[in-house]
Amino acid sequence: MRLLTLSLLLAVTACTTVELSMDPDAGDSTTVRTPITATPPTTTSTLASGDRILLDSTRASRFALTVAERQTFAVAQRLPGRVMATAVAARELATPLLIFETPDLSQAYAESLRARTELARTRRVSERLGALARNGAAAGKDLDDAEVDALQAESHVRETEARLREAGLDPGVLTRIGAGAALVSADLPEARIGLVRVNAVALVDLTSFPDAPQRGRVIAVSDAIDPQTRTARVSILVNQPGGVRPGMFASVQVEQRAAQAVAIPRTALVQADARTFAFVRISDGFVRRELTLGPDDGTMVAVLSGIEPGEQVVTSNVMLLKGLSFGY
Repeated sequence: MRLLTLSLLLAVTACTTVELSMDPDAGDSTTVRTPITATPPTTTSTLASGDRILLDSTRASRFALTVAERQTFAVAQRLPGRVMATAVAARELATPLLIFETPDLSQAYAESLRARTELARTRRVSERLGALARNGAAAGKDLDDAEVDALQAESHVRETEARLREAGLDPGVLTRIGAGAALVSADLPEARIGLVRVNAVALVDLTSFPDAPQRGRVIAVSDAIDPQTRTARVSILVNQPGGVRPGMFASVQVEQRAAQAVAIPRTALVQADARTFAFVRISDGFVRRELTLGPDDGTMVAVLSGIEPGEQVVTSNVMLLKGLSFGY
């Protein structure tokens, strides 16, 4: 019984701090006991800090890993697209008549053609006056005025063609559309631009003609990237079947050149804030990596940046790591 009492006393003492103070009313020293809750030291085997998750070897072993290796990808991806313009023969015109999906585009294209014609005229005048001026047969002022007119015409050409580019139309491509053809555009993800080449074969399935796929070829890949969608415009020329109209929706499958890239399983991917990540094994846990992806074959996906060959990526319980990493 004494042993039990002593044990309880020691336990209470361990949870208590004793402070001495003077009680002015009592006139003598009074012992005041203030209880303090004891907090035993704790240890943890998990520590998450942003892109790093520290785990002991026992817990880390619960996650399945796959070694990232190089693999050859040659996958033709389907892209959303639509018919931008169709070309019809016109007897009174030397070039085919282009019909666009909206009157605004038709007007912008016509304006660009007029600007090009004016530029050609002003350049001819400037060149002629330049030749005359060198022989003393033309005034310097006339040559200066002609050169200013040519510069203004060139500026107008750039302005009108910029309107077409804003609408996703390449002015240079439009001049290459022959009668009886249709121009189809598709949005190519930024990561796959290097896999598509000019003159590549493309299969176009028009929504209005699901049983009549059209074979075409890539005639241009835009130099600019849409900052909102992170895609580049691919222009495809196809023979125009009857009944095709500008504005029709299409599904485009573009032939892509084979390329080698680091491959990981799709099960390793997690999405957050419109970005893609994977978790890589490190000596004391895992580290989160942001990825730039390339083509995939449905099971494996090409990683263009973010993971090196030989690194181990997590392929199971990735949502648990995502929660630890992002603080969900």
